[in-house]
Amino acid sequence: MTSFKSLSLQLAVATFCTVLTSAYDYEEIRKWNASCFPKDTCSVPRDLDDADYHNCDCSSLCVLYDTCCIDSPFLNISNKYERTASCRSAGQSDEYIFMVDVCPDSYDGPQAIRRRCEQNAKNWSDPFNNVPVTHPLSQKTYKSLFCAICNGENPKELIMWQILLDCSALKGNMNICLEDRNFVLNNMMYIHEKGLWGLWSYDPETDWMFRYLSISYKMPESIKKFTKECRPNLISDCHPTWRNQNIRKMCKSYLGAMYFQNATYRNIHCALCNYETNMTSMSCHETMTSPFKGPPPMNFNVLLDLDLSDGDKVGTIEKKCETDQVYDPFSKKCRTIECPIPGYTLQNGKCVHE
Repeated sequence: MTSFKSLSLQLAVATFCTVLTSAYDYEEIRKWNASCFPKDTCSVPRDLDDADYHNCDCSSLCVLYDTCCIDSPFLNISNKYERTASCRSAGQSDEYIFMVDVCPDSYDGPQAIRRRCEQNAKNWSDPFNNVPVTHPLSQKTYKSLFCAICNGENPKELIMWQILLDCSALKGNMNICLEDRNFVLNNMMYIHEKGLWGLWSYDPETDWMFRYLSISYKMPESIKKFTKECRPNLISDCHPTWRNQNIRKMCKSYLGAMYFQNATYRNIHCALCNYETNMTSMSCHETMTSPFKGPPPMNFNVLLDLDLSDGDKVGTIEKKCETDQVYDPFSKKCRTIECPIPGYTLQNGKCVHE
């Protein structure tokens, strides 16, 4: 279910798209000899807004993510829209995508859900409720199930990202992750003092030893088309000592990514107001290359698919759960997905006290 705010935005865009014009002109970029044409303009037709080929967006979705080009017809709306998404890591890949990580001001449900959504640190004691989820219809990704719920999404319509268990710390017993992952899932335990999950494993030299498992998440390939890629560490504001307010306003107004040797800026105006003077080093695309890492290591990971629409099976483990419940291999119990905090139930789309 698309949130009311998002739906209102779409209706507004559909109604007024024929008369919208940008507040700025592309000449604002040209006059600084900083054009990345056609990567940073909407004057050239494009089929998709793709971060691999464009430095900004032209479609109405740019309003949601603050990624409008300087000549996008939606820039005026974008500068007035309240955003709830930020650029976050997509787990163990090199990608970054936009994730909704706060509740809207209008949310009036249990404050425990707001706190769990907006807390900065990952609570890996409860991986089930703290991996990202994506809604394929609204094309929004949320930092966690809590963020999706407080933004009005139906949990049954969400796709949960895969949970990744790194077994490399098991050393000589790493093969157990490949040969008998049910053993891993049934015997792993959480150590509160360390904030880590782990597993007892036998080593002939050291006898039984507790080995820690690293937990991360991975975006399922099936939902990649529903996510929005972003650029991390984008400098999007002026240096505190900058005084020209017109340049400062331009810096915050539009996206037109500029790459320099040691920094990436939101646009040429952000580069200027951060005293970037060597324009000869400017590039329209990322120039940094990753060092050669050699062949990838052998994969000793356990990948868990948690299907919110069919909660009886996780990987090869099958447990019978009630309707509207999902089996959680970490807590080893069935979980209610619609209202994931104790003592609350879902009524009329809201979490209320039982």
